[in-house]
Amino acid sequence: MFGLSTVVLGVWPQVVVSFAAFALVGFFSMVWNIIVNSYRQRIVPLDLLGRVTSVFRMLAFLAMPLGALGGGLIAHAVGLRATYVAGGVLLLITTVLVLRPLREMPNAPAGAESVG
Repeated sequence: MFGLSTVVLGVWPQVVVSFAAFALVGFFSMVWNIIVNSYRQRIVPLDLLGRVTSVFRMLAFLAMPLGALGGGLIAHAVGLRATYVAGGVLLLITTVLVLRPLREMPNAPAGAESVG
């Protein structure tokens, strides 16, 4: 849904459509965070959970300004609408490429303690 919403932002720049697309991005961001955090808590041993979460957050927060810089440079070069479309298409391609590995990810090990 991130990819589709981003493409919509580039293709239909009307205010109402943009608002709806941003609302969808916000909603699915919440869903993504719940799924990722729940999976991490389920699969990572409790004694490593804090460290793994810290590394995940550090990498995410390092990637955000780099993505903003790259997106700004691309938008300056080709325009904002084309940047949204290209970013959305890239997200859709990435989604297709990771579907199989995501399906093959392990469940919690037998007997592992989980948070919750």
